[in-house]
Amino acid sequence: MVIEASRYRGRGIPGKEQDAVPSDIPGSSTHVDLSYNHITTLASQVFSHLTVCTDLDLTYNHISIISDGAFDGMAKLEKLSLSQNRIEHLHAAMFRGLSALTRLLLTHNPVQTLPSQVFAHLTACTYISQGSRLVFQSVVFQLIFATLNMFLENTQIAGRKLKIRQDQFLEQFFLYLSGQKYH
Repeated sequence: MVIEASRYRGRGIPGKEQDAVPSDIPGSSTHVDLSYNHITTLASQVFSHLTVCTDLDLTYNHISIISDGAFDGMAKLEKLSLSQNRIEHLHAAMFRGLSALTRLLLTHNPVQTLPSQVFAHLTACTYISQGSRLVFQSVVFQLIFATLNMFLENTQIAGRKLKIRQDQFLEQFFLYLSGQKYH
């Protein structure tokens, strides 16, 4: 049975917008639409009761803080829309437990930091949109660098183990992706 919790969508009617994630969203909801509200913070485990939810839409809010574990318990979530918010910082614990997530939408957020391994928990994710090449390149870089290091882990030349400096690799990798000359 599909339950769509779209009654929480703000729809631009003054006084109807939610300032926080409502606590009365039915746990059996598979599609939750909280777009067009005034939500600013996602607290730890705020969605933990939505264990069958596959689609969560939080676009067009004022979200700037996402606590570690905000999406804990949402192991079936496949699509997470966080576009058009005020998210500046991403961190790996933000996305933990989202093992089924295939689409992550982050466009139109003023993302300032993108630490390494930020998307490491998103093993099923095939599409990440941030509105720039930054996220895509970072994800690709993380995968390529990790694979390369695993390959070189037991490789030796003249009795010495090979090491790659991550900063030099990143610079050359981005030059390659952008089509610029590299050395």
